[in-house]
Parts: sequence; C-alpha cells; structure tokens
Amino acid sequence: MMPCLTMSQMDAALGLLGWTDSQLAQAANLHPKSISRIRRGASRHRRLYRRRLEMLDRIRVTLEAAGVCFLETGGVEPKKLTSMQPRETL
Repeated sequence: MMPCLTMSQMDAALGLLGWTDSQLAQAANLHPKSISRIRRGASRHRRLYRRRLEMLDRIRVTLEAAGVCFLETGGVEPKKLTSMQPRETL
C-alpha cells in the first residue's frame, strides 16, 4: 500500500494538472466540503480518521488516473509513457 498522500503532494499534483479543489472533488466523486475538511487536518475520532484516510486514498487514485506519478521521495511528476503502452501509428 502506498503511503498516505500529503497536502504538499496534493497541491503539487493539482498544480501539475491545472486543477482546482472543486475539479478534484468532482473527479474523485467527493463533495467539495470533503476536500476542505481534509485540508483542515485529521480528526481525533477513530471513525472519522479512517474516513479521512479513505478519502485521501480516493484522491491519490484519482490523481494517478489523471496522469500524476507520486515519487518515493515525496514529489510528483507526470506519468511517463512506457514501452508497454500502445503508440499511435501513422
């Protein structure tokens, strides 16, 4: 399992894609207020903390599907085409 998404990674990924928090919420099928709550920080209540982790995971998956690669160093970059992906032919 990938480590938890950090706010700096989320901000960098949004900048890379040119997305706003509202666009992220729509792409991740989350309410915009959920993104605001995530930005405010973790809840101390165990059930809400688990929900926050689930939302962060959903956000990470959404950003990866949009073309963001999360690096082990904590950075982000656009996904690179691999030799396994089909190339357009003329």
